Parts: sequence; structure tokens; C-alpha cells
Amino acid sequence: MSDHYDGAKSQFKQALQQHIHHRWNELKTAVGVQESRVKRGLVDGGGRLLNLLFGVSTQEDLEHVNGRINKPSMETTSIVHALEVHASLINETLWETKASGDAVAELQTAFAKIKPEAWKMDNKMDGVVKEIERQWIATTKVGDAFRQIGSAVRWIEEVMDNFAVGLAAMAMERLPATLFPPLQVQAALKEI
Repeated sequence: MSDHYDGAKSQFKQALQQHIHHRWNELKTAVGVQESRVKRGLVDGGGRLLNLLFGVSTQEDLEHVNGRINKPSMETTSIVHALEVHASLINETLWETKASGDAVAELQTAFAKIKPEAWKMDNKMDGVVKEIERQWIATTKVGDAFRQIGSAVRWIEEVMDNFAVGLAAMAMERLPATLFPPLQVQAALKEI
């Protein structure tokens, strides 16, 4: 995973080093330190004598101070390290954000593919519901027809029972009054 961050990390390091080097040069210019100074003598005897007499700095003292100035302090090193860690965390966050964005895009694509299928399914379900409704209506009509047929069959059974009673009464030479209603009997007698 560090392969993805090397470019940005090294760019950040270079920029930070350039900034620190620039500030260092400004400090050296302000203090008046020269990069390389040519010694005037082979032996630094005059400098040592002046040091003993008046406390003037020797070449060794200046080199020691220059070395300490050139060496970055522990605080600067820790700041550089902290900035590197922050840059790494920012890069990782950006990478994770990109991965999350890619996942969201994939989910949106999948949703776009599923939406027409869901619409088709809804239409099919509407068709199935309508067909079940039609079958229920047809079943209800068939049930009503069978109830009417049952009622007609019971009426026919009742008529047949009455006719059987009438035939039995005729066989005994008695006609019941219910077999022929009085109005029908009077109409038949008038015709005779």
C-alpha cells in the first residue's frame, strides 16, 4: 500500500527540505556565517594567543558553532517526522475516500440495473393479482350458479314428491285439493 503514497510523500519531503534549507540560509546570512573561510596561516597561533589574552574565538570554536548550527535540532527532526506522519495519514484518507466513492458508484450502477427489473416485477405482480381477481370472480359466479341449480333441483324434488302423492291419491281414487288448485278446477269445469 505504500507504493501509492511514495510520490506524494517524497514531494512533501522535498518541499519541506527546501523550506528548511531556505530558512537555514536566511539564518546564516543574518548571522554572517560564511560557508568556507580560507585560513591565513598554517598554524593558528595568533588566534590561540588572542583567545588566551582577550577571549576571542578560535577557528575550532567557530567550526564547533557552525557544526551545531548545520545540524538540525531534535525539535526540527520531530516536526519533520510529525509532518511526514500527517502527510501519510492524509494520503491514506484520500485513498480510502476514493475507494468509498468507487464503492458508492458501483452501488449506484447496480441500483440502476435493478430498478427496471423491479418495475417489470411490479407489472407482472399486477397481472398476477388481476388474474387471481378474475378467477375469484369466476369462482364466485360458478358457486352462485351451483346454488341456483341446487335450489332448482330441490324445487323439482318437491314437485315430484307432490306429483307422487297425487298419483298415489289417484290410485286410491281420491284427488287431493292441492293437486289441482280451485281456480284451475273451475276453469276446467266451465270448459266442459
